[in-house]
Amino acid sequence: LTVVRILAGIALLLVCLMIVNTVTTLVAEQLRIIGTMKALGGTRLRIIESYLLSVGIYGVAGTVLGMALGLLLCASVASFVATQTAADLGPFHVSPGVLLSSAATGVLVPLLAALIPLWIGTRITVREAISAYGVQAGGNRQTRAWGHLFSWVPQTVWLGVRGLFRKPGQVALTLLTLTLSIAVFMAVQVTNESIGVTADHQMNFYQSDVEVDAATSDHPLSAGQFISSILSLPNITRVEAIDEESVTIAARQLSVIGLPADTHVYHPRLVQGHWLTSQEQGTFVLNDYAAERLTLHVGETVILSAGTKRARWQLVGIVHETNDVAGSSDPAGQVGDAFTTLSTLNLSLRNLPVDATSRWYVQVHDHSHAALQQTVDAIQQRVHSANGADGSVDAPALAPQQGPGVLLVIYSLFDTVAVLVALVGLLGLSHTLSASVLERRLEIGILRSLGATGWRVSMVFWIEGLALTLITWAIGSMIGIPRGVGMVYVLETFIQPFDVSVSPLLLLITLLFAIMVSFVASVGPALSASRVRISETLRYE
Repeated sequence: LTVVRILAGIALLLVCLMIVNTVTTLVAEQLRIIGTMKALGGTRLRIIESYLLSVGIYGVAGTVLGMALGLLLCASVASFVATQTAADLGPFHVSPGVLLSSAATGVLVPLLAALIPLWIGTRITVREAISAYGVQAGGNRQTRAWGHLFSWVPQTVWLGVRGLFRKPGQVALTLLTLTLSIAVFMAVQVTNESIGVTADHQMNFYQSDVEVDAATSDHPLSAGQFISSILSLPNITRVEAIDEESVTIAARQLSVIGLPADTHVYHPRLVQGHWLTSQEQGTFVLNDYAAERLTLHVGETVILSAGTKRARWQLVGIVHETNDVAGSSDPAGQVGDAFTTLSTLNLSLRNLPVDATSRWYVQVHDHSHAALQQTVDAIQQRVHSANGADGSVDAPALAPQQGPGVLLVIYSLFDTVAVLVALVGLLGLSHTLSASVLERRLEIGILRSLGATGWRVSMVFWIEGLALTLITWAIGSMIGIPRGVGMVYVLETFIQPFDVSVSPLLLLITLLFAIMVSFVASVGPALSASRVRISETLRYE
């Protein structure tokens, strides 16, 4: 929710930039009207008040509609969160403080954003206002010089690109709006991919097809005998006995997993030291987050406690692992997993035979539904017949698919805010292109009088929008990737560590997203430019 609030604040900032851009264009277009009002005795403050009144009317209308839509969406979001997380949120309730703050934001923010360009634009004198063109064509010698250097560029492309340099201030605001939109979108994609990669690894922590749990049995079974029994069944590739025990190290809780040293079910991501060996006893491997929080290093001897039992093991390796690690903001939370051989776990902390266990993980040849179900049934019979043991045999592929729960909520909230921010960027780009069409009506008339078709005229503005988009994509991607990594670190503080993942595919996805925004934003201005009549454009001034 903290991250969502930050993204919502960015969206509000983009709205302010869009309002500043809109009012700046409005004032530039109505300089003669402003001059006329001043000539008739209107003061600067009265003129600003008249424009602020218009902005206030739009702000009130937008606030009413926005709050109504917000309350409707809030009820839907609350229901969605409750469904996905199985949380009892209680009856729907809206705090009066939320309504007041929303109303104040909707009314005051547009007025404050419009005040800056109005104060700057209305300082013009009567003489300057009456003689001003209003929305000016712009252009300078330097721009024409660049045109000579790039004479090989098609005329339509050059006309679209050179429009970027006509109004530097307006273009700067548009670039800033679009850049922040692209950066937010990129940051959200990096965050969601990092969460997804971590969740996928944790869901497939053990690379097995069937999980056998005989924990309800009064006496653990002999791993060797049970493995031999299971391996005699058809469709079995490998069986490994893996068990775990909850322990504490320096008053911090973690799980110690006992498994074969040459395991094929778990694939360690070694960072320091070495993995377990069958020749070493009393050694263990720790995850990197636990090693950092407990300030442990390879080669140290560590005291572990499990109830009344204590053991001294040597740390021989550190692996990168995020499973069962609490967020850093929880000083008493679990610090993850440690790994040792099953014999070391049983002899040191459980006083059991070296191969005693109640859990096995099975890999099979045939992964089809029928073959997997037949294997599960056969293993279930062996479990029941093994010394009267009772337990469960599960195949994740056969279990009903459950929703991702909290992860789906995080994905949805982040993507929703990213889309809203992108919508603001789209509106900003569409406004800039519309203003460009208005400013270049005389140029459009000249092009049409020289034989340019409506399609070619519209292409000029398509290219201008695309050029703006490509520039913002390049800048926004460079900003968005580190911001996405920062969002992941914020989530690590409150939830758990995540593996940061930045796929090159994200750059392509963001580019396609930016092009789509450019296409949608350019539709209206491009069609408007293509339908302008020659006589209207030549009489514009």
